[in-house]
Amino acid sequence: MQAASALALDMHHDPYPSRVTVFDIMQSFTSNWPRALWLAVDARGLTLLRRGARAALVSHDHDQLLAVSPAPRALLLVTRADRKHAKLVLSTDQAYQIATLIKDYIEAVRGPVSPAVAEPSGAGARPS
Repeated sequence: MQAASALALDMHHDPYPSRVTVFDIMQSFTSNWPRALWLAVDARGLTLLRRGARAALVSHDHDQLLAVSPAPRALLLVTRADRKHAKLVLSTDQAYQIATLIKDYIEAVRGPVSPAVAEPSGAGARPS
């Protein structure tokens, strides 16, 4: 994880550096990338990188995230860029941690976020 620490220090060349949290993840949605990747999350957004490398494969600002949906061993991210939508399915045991971190960053900038998945009918409903 020493390389991940170096990445966190060098990821953004910015006069206002932000804290970057790096997660080990696996992907199988494209054969153009290695299966084992790093997911870096900071106040600006998220970045997927090859493990051990600093060059981004793809980056998305938080405002490009349409949905973040964790499951026990996977994380679904739905993004938009240039009028296109993409679904990224990442395998990780830290899906809930990652989703909470992303939600916290978004709420710090935009205010409260609606849940990615609506509650079942009747759950949490207000009486009329």
